[in-house]
Amino acid sequence: MTALFLFKRAGLHAVLLLLIGWTRAWTQEVRPPATAGRIAAELKEIENAANSKAPGDQLGRCWALLGSDYHDMGDLQRAEDAYGRALVLLGGSPSAPRSYAITLDAMASVYLDTGRSKESETCRRKAIAVFEGLGDRTNVSILHGQLAESLLKRRKNKEAETELSEGLRGIEGKDGYAREAATMLLSRAYAKCLLHRCSEGLADAKAGMEIARTTLPSDSIVTVVAWMVLGYTLWQTGDPTGGGESMREGLRALSAKKDETPSTLALARAGALAEYAEYLNATHHKAEARQLENEIMSLRSAQGTSCNGCTVNVLGLSNAFR
Repeated sequence: MTALFLFKRAGLHAVLLLLIGWTRAWTQEVRPPATAGRIAAELKEIENAANSKAPGDQLGRCWALLGSDYHDMGDLQRAEDAYGRALVLLGGSPSAPRSYAITLDAMASVYLDTGRSKESETCRRKAIAVFEGLGDRTNVSILHGQLAESLLKRRKNKEAETELSEGLRGIEGKDGYAREAATMLLSRAYAKCLLHRCSEGLADAKAGMEIARTTLPSDSIVTVVAWMVLGYTLWQTGDPTGGGESMREGLRALSAKKDETPSTLALARAGALAEYAEYLNATHHKAEARQLENEIMSLRSAQGTSCNGCTVNVLGLSNAFR
């Protein structure tokens, strides 16, 4: 079975969701890459905290940080277990609502990464409710935007648009949140295209591209995704030439990016090439599309199961918990 057949079967919907999903990994704070040594130290810290009868919120934070490192290492089963233990402890502590909300969002990311979009949505809605109770409007807005990813995966496109619009109302034009605003605009562009309003989507894609172009590095992942989503919306609104040029610009920017792990870059390039291959097929450049097959398959094989560079929550577990 060829790589292009696999991507056609998944559809451009899945490929663009993958592209949009990467922006989640670069718009949030990240810890230094996890190591086996740090995980061992965290397990020892948890053992010591339990033996000393440490308060539940302290032990819960330890479990949450361990979950963050397991998630970073791509061990999603252990990450889910650690977050689950953290949630039990933090949820029972009246002094830890913020930590509880952060960990709910972390668990939502694990659910999303393991194909459980409905469970991810439930966790994020709970986190939103907690942040609302704390009066934290910024993180409420960010989580509304993140919630849209699971809704798009479940084809709840209108609900996704609503969540993205709600998120944008809280952060658009706010200093320090250009990446989040660009991400939401790009996601909403795609949602509108799925709702057969791609002309409106093109306006959002252009707005997201403008933010990325003027405020972010040219090789940032958000800028790469902006080029790819702009290309898609141009193509879908009757400008295949402009669409192809935009996608190629995104691929060039991605090729210049050297500051991420090989597995992360392999994942990014495989998704971007898959979108471009779909475009080539649709615009009657099938021979060129076939030439991409081997590279796409090779990149997907190379990425393995590592999740280095994945982020886990909107605030950064290490900064919030230490």
